[in-house]
Amino acid sequence: MKKYVFFSMLLMLSWFSYGLTEIPAFNSHIIDTTNTLSASQVKSLESSLIQFEHSKTDGAQIAVLMIAKLDNETIEQYAQRVFNQWEIGRKGLDNGILLLVAKDDRQMRIEVGYGLEGIVTDLVASHIIREQLAPQFKQNNYYQGINDAISVLKDVTIGYEIHPENKPRIIIELG
Repeated sequence: MKKYVFFSMLLMLSWFSYGLTEIPAFNSHIIDTTNTLSASQVKSLESSLIQFEHSKTDGAQIAVLMIAKLDNETIEQYAQRVFNQWEIGRKGLDNGILLLVAKDDRQMRIEVGYGLEGIVTDLVASHIIREQLAPQFKQNNYYQGINDAISVLKDVTIGYEIHPENKPRIIIELG
């Protein structure tokens, strides 16, 4: 009986995990599993995101993942799994942003942590996809599209900091 239960559990586990898109290790702000971006382009984008991260006192992060295609799940499901596994942003503040591109599927998603949802709304994310990413991707200018999207995301979040007591503050620099 115990063998039957064990075998059933093992079968169910393999069935639930069957066909899910693999999540790469989070070892860089820019992960391109398709090798679409050149090494210099990855370095440039990485440098830009590191500079952004260092300018934010609340630990906000932006990460980019480009994959070839999704396996048996929606882009929303995969984005959520990646976001949760990578733990983008500062723990407790949930102030990370994931820019996900499924190149061969021609799908894009901007996943935003709860801490930044008030500033990077679904409307803002949709606008970035339509205005920055899609037009450039249609011309095979993946670097330019990602760079433009990152620029807008950085601009939108500049001056918006989340502090440990979870009270968002807008910081205005005068002069």
